Amino acid sequence: MENRRILLYATMALLAIVCSNCSGPVPSTTSVGGPGFGKAYFGKEMLENLMAVEGCEAVRIYNVRRTRDDEAGSAMAIPAEMYGRDLYNEEKRLYIYFDGLRGSDVLTGRFREAQAEEATDWVEAAGDSSYATNFGTDQVRALLAVEGCTAVQVKPETRSDGYYTMRLDPVSIKEGVATIVGDGSVYAVCGEPCPVYCGHMPSLYVHMRD
Repeated sequence: MENRRILLYATMALLAIVCSNCSGPVPSTTSVGGPGFGKAYFGKEMLENLMAVEGCEAVRIYNVRRTRDDEAGSAMAIPAEMYGRDLYNEEKRLYIYFDGLRGSDVLTGRFREAQAEEATDWVEAAGDSSYATNFGTDQVRALLAVEGCTAVQVKPETRSDGYYTMRLDPVSIKEGVATIVGDGSVYAVCGEPCPVYCGHMPSLYVHMRD
């Protein structure tokens, strides 16, 4: 399956390049389906803990389903090398997924590596696109530094070439409601989601494995 995915995404990227030199509109190059989730949230303290992990260069976020029947979808985060390994540790560092808001708290759950792979497989099995994004630690820290920020909102966006990516905004959470804080000038959008770019070894991303 991994080789088929890599071939599919490489072919789609090539078509996008070829079509950019053609007249008329460029067709969408998304694999299939929708973005797989609407919005997700990760708390400030949790993100700071992820970025404190030795070797962390980025917070990597995947779209997932928490269960096979999770139609709303969600997102999960892990500290990572930029375009490299997920810094997963079976004993003390699992994949963290968003599971809801309650009061001023962000509720989360944990996946072991095999469960994380399955959670991304469920997205594709439902007919949606599976993708991951990397946000550098400097980008995330800039969001957390916005006055009043207690968490970060994650939401999907569509690139001009049709691939999905993700956007982060600083938010404050009160009474189970998230409100964007700041003047709107501080946000982050991943410019190279996987796909389109998955580094030198795509299988380092859990959604690109068999």
